Amino acid sequence: MFDSKYFLIINFPRGTSGKFLANCLGISDGATLQDKNLVNLTSKEKLSLLMTRLKNIKGRWNDLELGDYGLFESGTFKYNDPTAYPIEVIQALENKKYVVRINHNPYHTINLTNTWRNAKVIDFVDIGDYLDHRPSIIPFAATIEEELEEYWDHVRDVSWPINPPEYVEDLNNLPEHIKFDLKELFDNAIFGLLKNRSPIPRSTITWNPNWFLGKNLFLEKLYNLYNILELPDYNEDYISTFYDEYIKVAKIIL
Repeated sequence: MFDSKYFLIINFPRGTSGKFLANCLGISDGATLQDKNLVNLTSKEKLSLLMTRLKNIKGRWNDLELGDYGLFESGTFKYNDPTAYPIEVIQALENKKYVVRINHNPYHTINLTNTWRNAKVIDFVDIGDYLDHRPSIIPFAATIEEELEEYWDHVRDVSWPINPPEYVEDLNNLPEHIKFDLKELFDNAIFGLLKNRSPIPRSTITWNPNWFLGKNLFLEKLYNLYNILELPDYNEDYISTFYDEYIKVAKIIL
């Protein structure tokens, strides 16, 4: 299972439309959307579902109700334990369909690639310019500090420090029993929220989010990405339809 080349990790900072890219890939019959109950939909059915969910968004952005929780049943879990994966994910991999894991932190991606030895990684680069075009997303996204505090409040024992470690070095200086629990009980998921993170090794594919800003360029780059991933069914009409609706809704909501 862990030798599969169809485990795809998309590593991107929040607010840079990585899930939109995941959905554009998920439209393919050779990939899944991020919901274990939808892995067997056809491309046509997936596009219909995405369009319906886009049109039904009211108020706050909801990621189209797709994500790691929907596909893997958990945002953090023991990803080196094959029994932790839903049967639908395992079957999709066996059927040579890409399943996508979303990451916002290089350290977590490194851990995943150590387990999924043949995983493909899409790493977002040149982020700053894109965020300048989307300043309105910032108030909607929890900061990394807020997420760290929320996570720490959830996992900490009463004997642990009240405040979480902020840097990797801070974590290394914690008592051994705390580090042991963070590793054994919570799979060191906290590394995904710490600063001073390591660069991603073996990142074979880079994606520039600025490509989202122009439709023709985006379609060209996505076509190239389909080819890199050996997805044979790039459907420009489907992608174009989804892109147009996504941009329209995003301008209203974000």
